[in-house]
Amino acid sequence: MSTDRGNQYWMAFAVSAGAVAIILASLLHIRGTMPKLASISENSGPVLDFVAPEKVQRWFDPAELARLAVSTNPVNPFFTRHFEPPPKAPPPPPPSTRQASLLYQGSLRTSQERLLAYLLVEDKLLILTNGSPVIADHAIARITLQQVILTNTAGETNVLTFRVPAQVQVPVAR
Repeated sequence: MSTDRGNQYWMAFAVSAGAVAIILASLLHIRGTMPKLASISENSGPVLDFVAPEKVQRWFDPAELARLAVSTNPVNPFFTRHFEPPPKAPPPPPPSTRQASLLYQGSLRTSQERLLAYLLVEDKLLILTNGSPVIADHAIARITLQQVILTNTAGETNVLTFRVPAQVQVPVAR
């Protein structure tokens, strides 16, 4: 163990002595004088011999400078449409049919033995007979005391019962 410690001391002494020797050698050789440089000959030729004057004039030509000007709307290499919301879906087409409210309010027999029906069609009271148009393409097919039967041009029938509100699908008028 003691030999290892002795070796460490000798190594530290050797490194320190070497550092002091290098510092002394550098201090002794500093004289403070300028180094001697060779003078530059004056006959080395023109400085820009390798560039033709025509090229230099072309560099500063206004047309060339305008071509090099930065455009105001350059394409950005980092532009992406990834974060933009998708385009909106087109609005749905307008409905071709609508609901109409109907209410059968009773019937009346005239002196000529014709039956008349009292129908409340969307807040309008109508007094109609068999075959009369009611709303859109619906017409009265038959009138009884308890009900009115409506048909349309497609042959569909709707039964309106006495004092029971009903909804009928009719085409939208355009």
